[in-house]
Amino acid sequence: MELETGTTDEGRNCQETPIHGVDVERFVKPRFDDGSITIFVGDSLDILPALQSDSFDAVVTDPPYSSGGRNQATARNIISKSDDTECRQNDEWFLGDNMGVDSYVRWMRQIAKECLRCVIRGGHGYVFTDWRQYTNVVTAWESVGWTLRSVIVWDKNRGGAMGSFWRNNHEWCCVFAKGQPAPPPHRNCYNTWTGSKPQGSVHPTEKPLALMGYIISAIPKQTGAILEPFAGSGTTLQAAKNNGFRAVGIERSEIYADLCIRKLAQGILF
Repeated sequence: MELETGTTDEGRNCQETPIHGVDVERFVKPRFDDGSITIFVGDSLDILPALQSDSFDAVVTDPPYSSGGRNQATARNIISKSDDTECRQNDEWFLGDNMGVDSYVRWMRQIAKECLRCVIRGGHGYVFTDWRQYTNVVTAWESVGWTLRSVIVWDKNRGGAMGSFWRNNHEWCCVFAKGQPAPPPHRNCYNTWTGSKPQGSVHPTEKPLALMGYIISAIPKQTGAILEPFAGSGTTLQAAKNNGFRAVGIERSEIYADLCIRKLAQGILF
């Protein structure tokens, strides 16, 4: 199969400049590519097989937690009625966020397997989750060959706390490695980070740009590329670019992919 020709809506010509990490034989045309950030719109399990093996230094991702989702959270009365993000007004993003445990582990294991193939030996994996799904995420990722090395705790400093019993004001980020992990480029790597949830976020699970930058700063640069299978509003992609990496993101939701692309094209993502 020849590389598909044509120009992306806001990006550059795909044939003239090959996209890092994309398998020419299984080429999937990106929605956006500016030479530093590439965004594909679609299901990660459809897009990931088109990426080349051993072509990324790390996967840094914030997948759906599927530990309640919109419907169950509403039933527990823990979603703020003042939340007016586009996601709360449109159920599209929540598709797949209400799977049962067995379905979630099977799905996450497929994602982890493809990510393992795409990341180089010694590469890192950073996967956000919460206390309900932590063991399921670890089970899925370790079962395909990743090794759990640590857990980063994001302390929200009472910002974005949810619930009415013991209010949850932290999230976890599982730290995996493909084989023996390549050492970080600096020693200021501590597994707690304190910072409030972004104000005025366009995505309900948006992470602070500083947090994603802190994580990505610990990734040694070899291929110079970061993979994000659940791009959301693009925070990981921007953090990767800020740290001198190229980034490939995949986003299933047309709404958030287009929002992210418009901001990137205008140069005002953050």
